[in-house]
Parts: sequence; C-alpha cells; structure tokens
Amino acid sequence: GYSSLHGSYRGYYGYRNQGAAEGEVDPRLSALMARMGADVFRGKEVLDIGCNSGEVSLAMAMRLGARRVVGTDIDEALVEAAKASLDAACASQGSKRRGRVEFRSEDFLRSPMRRTPDGEPERFDVILCFSVTKWVHFSGGDVAVQKLFRRAYRRLRPGGMFILEPQEWSSYKKKRHLTPEIRRNVASIEMRPAAFDDYLLGLGFERAAVIEPPSDGPQGFRRSIRVF
Repeated sequence: GYSSLHGSYRGYYGYRNQGAAEGEVDPRLSALMARMGADVFRGKEVLDIGCNSGEVSLAMAMRLGARRVVGTDIDEALVEAAKASLDAACASQGSKRRGRVEFRSEDFLRSPMRRTPDGEPERFDVILCFSVTKWVHFSGGDVAVQKLFRRAYRRLRPGGMFILEPQEWSSYKKKRHLTPEIRRNVASIEMRPAAFDDYLLGLGFERAAVIEPPSDGPQGFRRSIRVF
C-alpha cells in the first residue's frame, strides 16, 4: 500500500528491484558508480530525500563507503522500518557503523536547515532525490518543486552533487485523480519534468551527467538519472 498524497509505498524496493540478485545494491547506485566512479560516495556526507524504508541510504553507508548518511521521509512508518533495518544491519556488521546513518521522519520542504551545534546550516556533499518530484508536484504544485530544488541547492557544499531521478510527465496521468487536491495541483502545473533541468541550471547548478534509463526492470521505473 501507499500514502496517496505523498507516494509512500510499502514494499517499494521489493517491487522496483524485482529480479535483482540477493545482496545486490540498488541498480541506480550501480549506474551512478559506473558513470561517476566507484568512489562516488566514499567519504561523503549524503542526504537521501524520500528515503522510503532506507535500503539506498543503508547501502551507501554500509557498503559504499559514505562517511555519513541522513535519510528523510515524510512517512513515519517507513522511517521506523528504516530504523529497524539499521538495527538489523548493525547486529550483523557491528555497531561501529551505526553513527554513519540517521533516519528522520520529516518533510524536507519544512525541516530546519540549522542543526549543527554551532548553529550553522547542515550541508552535504551529495543529495539524492530518487523518484520524489512527482509526489512533491502532487502535494504542492510548481511552487513546492521549486522550493525543493532551491533547498537542495542551499544544502549542498561547494562542489557537491545533486542527483535527481524525476518521474516522467506520462506517469502523472495514472495517479492524478487520487484526490481532489492532487487533481487541482496537477491541473496547475506549468513546469513539467522536462523543464526541471533549465530551472536547476538557472539556480546555479551545472549539469554533470545524464544516465539513461535502464533497459530492464519494471517498465514504469525506467527513468533517467540527472547529476548536477
């Protein structure tokens, strides 16, 4: 099941990555390492927006060498599932890695930027935003997506990477009638996903890479990954 307004799917990774071998990292992470280098996450502080039940966040911290990973999701039940997965991973790999991962139940659009002891804004080397933009669009229209992108820009350290996997406009049609609010928000959209790159470049991002959709896996999840 899922939360209709925010796209919070239960069992998301099992469905999305069906057919993947046991223990294999998420194919999107593999694609990023193949294109950007095997050490793309090593030693980095990473923010995973819309982390769902935490599989991607945990893989970056436990297997791909990230120094610290913060996973956030608006769905509290999914964050609790992520924390349970962290407990299990620490039990099998040793608790010394626990400090590398933190899961938070919060809305990135409304969460405080200043979290450090000295009151400075919390910033990251890498920000992931995998398959989130459609649900932000559904809940708040163009204004919300633009706010998401502006906040991501401000949260990145100089030279950092913003990794975006937007859902295609064609996928909006299937879910746009879930609620009257979603229907109204979709009807108001002027900045479709094809225009995201131009908006991001206008903010000051620079395009680093475009990773084309995979040729296998469920058809609805064959999405490009854009690296800025």
